[in-house]
Formats: sequence, C-alpha cells, structure tokens
Amino acid sequence: MKILVKNIEANPHRAIGKYPIDKAKVEALKTSIKNTSFWDNILVRPHPTKKGKYQLAYGHHRLVAIKALSIKEIDVPARKLDEAMMIKIMAEENLGWLQTPAVMIQTIDSVRKFLNAELAKYKTYKAITTAAKFSSGVFPKDPARYGQLRKEGVGRFIIAKFLGGNWNVSKVEGALSVLDDKNLSREAISKLPKMYNVGVFQKAIKVNKVPKAEQEKIADAIIEKDIGGRDIPRLVEAIADKKLASEVIDMLDSLDQIEEFRNAVEVGNIPKAKQKKIAATIMKDPTVVISATVLNLSRGKKTFKPEDQDIVKVKNTVEKICKLADGLFIEIGCLESMLEDLSATELSGCDTHLAGAALERCYGRMSQIIAAGKNQKVLTA
Repeated sequence: MKILVKNIEANPHRAIGKYPIDKAKVEALKTSIKNTSFWDNILVRPHPTKKGKYQLAYGHHRLVAIKALSIKEIDVPARKLDEAMMIKIMAEENLGWLQTPAVMIQTIDSVRKFLNAELAKYKTYKAITTAAKFSSGVFPKDPARYGQLRKEGVGRFIIAKFLGGNWNVSKVEGALSVLDDKNLSREAISKLPKMYNVGVFQKAIKVNKVPKAEQEKIADAIIEKDIGGRDIPRLVEAIADKKLASEVIDMLDSLDQIEEFRNAVEVGNIPKAKQKKIAATIMKDPTVVISATVLNLSRGKKTFKPEDQDIVKVKNTVEKICKLADGLFIEIGCLESMLEDLSATELSGCDTHLAGAALERCYGRMSQIIAAGKNQKVLTA
C-alpha cells in the first residue's frame, strides 16, 4: 500500500522523547536504501482516530532514514492491529536490535502502564478476557488474586508472561527495579551500555548514598574510562569520597591509579588544594610509584622512586587475577539469572559442590597472601 511518509506517526506506546535513536544504525540504513532502494520492511496500522494517517508498529529507525533521504512516498503493508499487538511488536523490535538499558527500561514502562490501564477498565477476569483477547492466560482467574492485582498493579511475572519468552523475568525485573527506584537518575542510567552494569551501578549508588544530581557525572566517568562489572563500585566509591579532588579522577588514566592515589591521600591526609598539582606531576612520568610519589610531593620532596620491574611483574599478575575474578563474577551473575528464570533457589550435586569448594580455595589462598603482609615485609603492588 502506497503511503505518504508525512502521514506516518510513531508507535503510540513508544515514548519518542525518551527513546534514543541510534545514529549509526540510521546511517547504515541510509546507505542500504541508497544501494538497494527501500523495501517494505516497515509495518503500519491505520490511525484509530485520524483519517488518512497511520501509526508505525515497527521500523522507527527506517522511518528516520527515509525522511533524511527526502523520500516522499513508500509502499508498505498496513494491518489492523490492536494496542496489545502494537506493544508486543514494539517490544520485540527493541529487544532484537539493541538491548540498551534506556530502550529496555522504557519498553517495560510502556508495557506496565498499558496492562495496568487494561486492568482498571475491567473488574473481573471474565470481563477482561471477553473484551481483550490478549489477556487470556496472562491474568489470574481466581477472583481474589485478580482483585489484588488490580489494586497493586502488575509485576515482573505478569509482564514477562504478556511479552513472551524473549523477555524473561530477569530482564523485566531489572527494568522495574530502575523504574521504581526514586533515588536513581534515569539520565545516568540511560548512558550505561548494559543492563548488568545498571544493576551494579544502582547498588553502588545506594551504598555510597550518591544524590541524583551527581549520578550522571559518574555515569560519564564510567563510559570515559571504559569501566564495567565489579569495577563500577570502585569508581563510584572514589568519586563519592569527599576527601578526593574530583579533578584527580579526571586526570588519572586507570582505576588502579585512582585507588592508589586515593589511598596515599588518606595516609598522608593531603588536602584537595594540593592534589591536582601532584596528579599532574605523576601523569608526566608513568613509571613512578604513585603512592610514594604522592606522599613525597605532599611533603615538599622533589625526588621520587621509579617503579621497580619486579613490582611491575607482580602488578601484572595481580591485574590478571582481577580480570579472571571479574569474569567469574559475571558468570556467577548469569547463573543466578538462569536459576531465577527457572524459579530455582539453589543447586545441588557433585559438580556444584566441587565448583563451590574450588572458589573457596581460591578465596582462601588469596586471603592468606594478603594477610601474610601484616606480619612481614609488605609489598605495595
């Protein structure tokens, strides 16, 4: 069906102002359309209230690309789609092309609002299943449970059931957790590239009591320094440290440098006014031992010790252990999500006990090495 591009509006359940349009994807689509012309990979429905207008079910990036190329008319399929199907199609499209926190959170927000609005219309399960075909099997048949659901609103299980298998309970729960956290900055969250990082960021913000006004700046630092996983709480803690000058965090390259500098500031009780100048000196020579240099410069000494190559080897080994530990932490998180999806609370069996014992041995051995330094020569690596 040939339709004027100017007569096509966005999916009504997609909050265009909050959804990010991926510029790289639009550019790729523009190139593809130029090379092979536009095919009918957009789906629309007739606008329910505006004659001659249409609403997108999916294909928002393609529509942006088409408009950018000044294409006036396109030949696309038009179908009669109800609100439930419009939301499901939108959710599948969003999950398919880019699982960023901003997209996932806004999708779940739209779904929850729609389902709660539907519940408000119908007082009984029979009434809603008679009027809305999608609701059969989604809401509880039991009158008491249905009535309670109308009062409390839908949660992760109902939303996941409505959306289908691709949107599992863990994905939905993560999005709801952000939506319901009044102390969390949505602007900060929208900048993070992965939902896993959002969960870690959220916990770190809560532990360090970081106000909403300061959270976006922390998210920018996470992106700039390419930090993820278990390193996020370390950075959040450093930024939340009132004794550490914020300029220092911007100047130093790595999280390890920031932590070493921060520890030296704590030991030497170095005021913020001196920290920026000391950090600038350190960045001129990447071979110095940061902790010793910070303390020496704060005390007016001009000389500082170059980093010993044996210590460099130790540092590299410790860094390797940290990366392996981060990998294990992420894998354990994935395992936990799988168990939640299966409604399992624990694992049992020979293999699982062996895995747990192996992790305990690793933790115990590392603890022994760290504790040994308390009674003998300490190596700052």
